[in-house]
Amino acid sequence: MLVVDDDPELRVVLSEYIRLQGFHVLEAKDGLEALLQVKRTRPHAIILDLAMPRLGGIDALKRIVEFDPAITVVVVTGETDTDLHRQASLLGVRAVLAKPVALPDLLAALTGSNTSRAGTVPTTEPDPGTAPRFAPRGGSQGRVLVVDDDSDMREMLSEFATLKGYIVRGVSSGADALRAVVEDIEMPGLSGADP
Repeated sequence: MLVVDDDPELRVVLSEYIRLQGFHVLEAKDGLEALLQVKRTRPHAIILDLAMPRLGGIDALKRIVEFDPAITVVVVTGETDTDLHRQASLLGVRAVLAKPVALPDLLAALTGSNTSRAGTVPTTEPDPGTAPRFAPRGGSQGRVLVVDDDSDMREMLSEFATLKGYIVRGVSSGADALRAVVEDIEMPGLSGADP
């Protein structure tokens, strides 16, 4: 599996999620790196952003399809231009998903499960009866605080941690993070503000 996105944080989140599903993952930060990886490794599937430096997603997609039309491509993009979405669909992508992407939808698009009409994947909720692959330590439900000023990134990281079985709270600043930590401290005889 090849993950192609110029945002390093998003690339790491998507790669880690796909790895946790049992796939071998390679990464590329732009269309040119993607083409090199495609020629070297011939991945079975590609997660591709459309808005990238050097060689954009549509141009990279055209070359990927020309090189090997059997590669499954799922576009994950923040690009709202429906003409670009249409171009990608005409080039044979399995789905065009908007950022922030719901990780279960991404997995469904990559594996071809639970897809409805071409280019779309229904929203699916994780099965609450399914235990996370990496449960929090100590058998109790752990808590994660996600701090990021980018709301899309915060939402994606929060969703990822929730899927892993954690109770998640997201905040947008360091000051909000400190307040959340102080509110969350539960020690007998001490409040969160006491030394």
